[in-house]
Amino acid sequence: MSEKLTLHKYQSDITGLMIEHKAFGVFAEPGTGKTPTSLYVVNHFRQKTLVIAPIRIAYSVWPPETKKWSDFNNIKTGLLHGLDKEQRFLDDSIGIYIINPEGLVWLESMVAKHKRFPFTNLIVDESAKFKSPSSKRFKALKRVIGLFKRRYILAGNPMPNSYMDLWAQIFLLDRGERLGRTISAYRNRFFTRGGFRGYEYFLRPGAEEEIKDLIKDICIFIKATDHLDLPKLVINDIRFDLPKGLRKKYRVMEKQLFWDLDEGKILASSAAVANSKCQQIAQGFLFESLSDKQKYDKVTKKVYDLHNIKIELLEELVDELNGSPLLVGYWFRPDYDKLKKAFPKAVYFADSSKSEAVQIEKDWNAGKIPLLIGNIASISHGLNLQKAGNHVCFYTMVWNYDMYDQFIKRVLRQGNDNDRVFVHRIIANKTMEEAMIMSMQDKSAMSSGFLNAINLYREKIKEYDE
Repeated sequence: MSEKLTLHKYQSDITGLMIEHKAFGVFAEPGTGKTPTSLYVVNHFRQKTLVIAPIRIAYSVWPPETKKWSDFNNIKTGLLHGLDKEQRFLDDSIGIYIINPEGLVWLESMVAKHKRFPFTNLIVDESAKFKSPSSKRFKALKRVIGLFKRRYILAGNPMPNSYMDLWAQIFLLDRGERLGRTISAYRNRFFTRGGFRGYEYFLRPGAEEEIKDLIKDICIFIKATDHLDLPKLVINDIRFDLPKGLRKKYRVMEKQLFWDLDEGKILASSAAVANSKCQQIAQGFLFESLSDKQKYDKVTKKVYDLHNIKIELLEELVDELNGSPLLVGYWFRPDYDKLKKAFPKAVYFADSSKSEAVQIEKDWNAGKIPLLIGNIASISHGLNLQKAGNHVCFYTMVWNYDMYDQFIKRVLRQGNDNDRVFVHRIIANKTMEEAMIMSMQDKSAMSSGFLNAINLYREKIKEYDE
């Protein structure tokens, strides 16, 4: 049975701005209801709309939302994905056409083939997927952007890495009017070169405020905590020490990383990747690259198992929760292998097709899944898991704050009736995982935030140097 939509005041304010402006950006945290707000606007104009969204959101968010609210039951949606996508492209009864970014080149070919452009308005959901102006998806959309009467972009965080991510998204709204016609003009105006061999860009003093001022008339930023009564977030760090012998090997690896940073041998922006081996040891395994040119003529990876401490701690947490639903996030493939072996009865999001993902969301929200495990990058967007459970666990920590925050907000969002949401982080003491925690506290995915966390961590561990 469909429900009648009642907008919060801030949502009513957003719809008013979207209706008033022919181009507008809504940057609102997960759980603030960007989809029903946008559907309200679609329904207001009653014009055919193209929605571009990541594949999981295309399947599990937009079509279900039109059915959930009685206000939008009159709108027929059509997914331009799968075997019948060309037939749906030609279907004039569809009000909202939904496509994933990877399908835009195909859509271009359909427009040319059938001499048909049925869309009046455009909504780009998760617009940060278009942050790279050199990507095929951005170039494809740029070629037709002027054909849309109204253009809207939606994102939880439009700048997952830095302010450099913003230009392409704002271009989709104003075609370069505010931040420059090209990415080069944007760089030259607001950034300075620096870092290793001048390959990095840093905001000029005062540039952040200037950029915000330039786009404030066509964008709104919404924090969930400013408008919604959400559960309190409680952090529970589950800590352990590396075995003594492994600790020594770890410190050798870490000191090499610090030396490379100090000598400028690696960029600050790529240091998080360079730190991978340190993180692997904390996780309990290590990749070793082996050259086997006679057999494969390429470098292959062998995985060495080092310890199972994180698995054992997660087992204790699962036992302690005694069936209360727990969402667990991992990063590396060997993490998945260890988890699959230790928890064979858990539901794994990595194994899921698109239709299975929709069913997993339903089963979780119905309280049927006590243990859901997924890759943090895959599960951090598009799933609404607030109806059952209030426990999230990072089996692996990540450097990217956007992924970290979005992963938590699969559960910590509007509709979760618990008083608290608990975030359990399994952390190896005196390792780079402590720097990762500091980076999350800094709420930054930018290279400056990363370096600040590294420097704070280095000060903290001086006493541990052999």
